[in-house]
Amino acid sequence: MYSHTQLGISVTDTAVTLALAKRRGREWSVEHRARVDLPPGAVQDGTIRDVAAVAKGLKECFGKVQTSGATPAILCIPSRHVYGALLHLPSGTRRDDESVRSATQGLFPEPIDQMRLVSRALPPDAAGAATGVAAVRTDVLQPFIDTCATAGITLRAVTTVPCAIATSRGIKAPLIVFLAGAENVQPSVTLLLQGWPIDEDILPAGTSPEDAAKAVTGLSEEYVAKGKPVGDVLVAAPSAVRTALTKGHADAKTRAHSHASSATTYRVTSLVTKEQDLEWLGATAAATAPVAKLLSLYGAPPPKKRKWYLVVMAVLLLVLLGLLLR
Repeated sequence: MYSHTQLGISVTDTAVTLALAKRRGREWSVEHRARVDLPPGAVQDGTIRDVAAVAKGLKECFGKVQTSGATPAILCIPSRHVYGALLHLPSGTRRDDESVRSATQGLFPEPIDQMRLVSRALPPDAAGAATGVAAVRTDVLQPFIDTCATAGITLRAVTTVPCAIATSRGIKAPLIVFLAGAENVQPSVTLLLQGWPIDEDILPAGTSPEDAAKAVTGLSEEYVAKGKPVGDVLVAAPSAVRTALTKGHADAKTRAHSHASSATTYRVTSLVTKEQDLEWLGATAAATAPVAKLLSLYGAPPPKKRKWYLVVMAVLLLVLLGLLLR
């Protein structure tokens, strides 16, 4: 049976977490997990300040799960540094790097010439052909890459926790991922389309459960108005927040029904059953995400498998044609 191993890594201000998953056939399962606390100041506000200290923590994690840096790894960086948007390029415009970069001028709060930019064609909508765009500052991304190199990691992709969650679940319809409540999870409400972040609200620390519910409902209703109704809301948060979201959703559905609106017909699903599982969420999602479908801010996608049977068939047809022409 086919077997493959993949590492998921999450780096936060306080710790590095690692999950080792194995795939047999089409099923992934996490077999080992490890966490190492970082010294104060090694990572500040989601930015690596001490590459050596973080690399040392990663190596300690490798020892705990009995693997090495040679195993392909997907790294989750804080989503606060990653900007996502949905573009509709003018009809007839080629979706190349230059056109996308030109169209994003002024779209993000950082100078585009100081950012790493990636894009992907998404399903067309009422406004025409759609392109998902994501960007991260190069001076923020590079220390993460340098840290992995120092630790001897074979880095296959760099992504965010919401993107890893959406991709590992294989949900193509618009969905919202809400994260909060753990020291290594940035409070955020992210809207994704086919695993691609097209909008995000970063919430302040200590946001009340009621305000969190309003943020989720508000983002959902905004995109219903744009013709992109949200089908699922995936929640990773303490029980009080999950309860508030469920209640807020029920109240919003009641209001929508009275106005004959379908703005809030999404499903609310909890990603964790125990609050202590929050700290493992990013690494676990990254370890089980199909890298070919994942938003990656670093590295090229893996090469497509060659369809050798087509080559064989072509050769056989040529041989048969040669025999017939004799």
